[in-house]
Amino acid sequence: MVRSEPIVVTGLSIICALGEDTTTVWQAVREGRCGIREIRNVDVTQLGFRLGGRLPTSTPIAT
Repeated sequence: MVRSEPIVVTGLSIICALGEDTTTVWQAVREGRCGIREIRNVDVTQLGFRLGGRLPTSTPIAT
C-alpha cells in the first residue's frame, strides 16, 4: 500500500566526522579530507573493526 500524505521539509543540516555544519563539511569534501580514522579511545578488539568516524562534538545529538 502506498500512502500519499504530504511531507514538508523545513530545513536541512548535517553532522558527521568532517564537521557540524554544511559549510565546514563541504569545504572538507572539496579539500579531499576523510573523517574516518583509527579508533584509539575505545577498546574495539572484540568488534572486528578498528576504523570509524567520530563526531566532532561533545554536545548530545538527542536527549
